[in-house]
Amino acid sequence: MRDIKFKMNQPQKGENLVRIYLGGDLSVNTLSDLLPKIRAIEKDYSEMEININEVNVFDLASIQFLVSLQKSAERHKKKIRFKIDLPKDIMELIENAGFLKVLKKL
Repeated sequence: MRDIKFKMNQPQKGENLVRIYLGGDLSVNTLSDLLPKIRAIEKDYSEMEININEVNVFDLASIQFLVSLQKSAERHKKKIRFKIDLPKDIMELIENAGFLKVLKKL
């Protein structure tokens, strides 16, 4: 079962910053459902804030997905920032796999 949590807050009046909240299963199994939503949002707004928390599954595909979003935003001259709060056990796995530096650059 694909248990991905997705929520988008529209920008407040006078700003162009959209806030996206992601959680649950952020893995290779669910990211294909998420990508079109994020790409559509990226077209409509010049600034995005991606908040990631309450995650139960996070894999290498998730890191690739976030790096791809960052590169796409740079290419389209848009601003993107990430607020990532992952559980301790997932952070330890990311660190042991050697991807902590990549995640911290986001």
